[in-house]
Amino acid sequence: MKTRDIILDFTSIIDIIMIILFWFIIQSQNAVEDIQKDSNKAKDDANKIVSEYNAMKEDLEKEWEDAYNANAHAAENQQVLNEFEKGIYLKYDLIYNFDDSWSLIVSQKNQTLFSVGLNDNNDLKDTIIENLTDNNINDSDVIIGVFTFNGTEEDSYEYVIKIKRALNSISKDHFKNMYIADNNISRMED
Repeated sequence: MKTRDIILDFTSIIDIIMIILFWFIIQSQNAVEDIQKDSNKAKDDANKIVSEYNAMKEDLEKEWEDAYNANAHAAENQQVLNEFEKGIYLKYDLIYNFDDSWSLIVSQKNQTLFSVGLNDNNDLKDTIIENLTDNNINDSDVIIGVFTFNGTEEDSYEYVIKIKRALNSISKDHFKNMYIADNNISRMED
């Protein structure tokens, strides 16, 4: 018997194994990249949901606070209505006098409480506060008032602005429960 030497050449098999190995490495790298992309997209979606949740939470908290404040102010509003029923109603009239002067006349229930000359160099705000206090109106009282003026009278605009500023300042700084409406009677004459 003749013996043959068998020579195996593994070079081609090694080449095939290496090609298959590289193919698996490349495929696994692609899979890892796809997984990372999906993970990043999921993170972005989660961040978007969290930001939407936080925005909704802030909106709900603001609505809750507004509802709570509305409820808290209900007692104050009821007090205003009760005080109105008690008759703390003031009328502020801007009047042009025949001697070329202007006056602010403050009245309650058709009775004049006080009059302030506007041509004088007095501090209107302090004068009104002093006169209201002298007439037993406290800073805790609820005051409902109407400021009445005739907007067509010459030079009235300057005094209207002066009085509005004084009354607004008084309602913010001193009489916190003072509510004033404006009434331009020139509009009613038409």
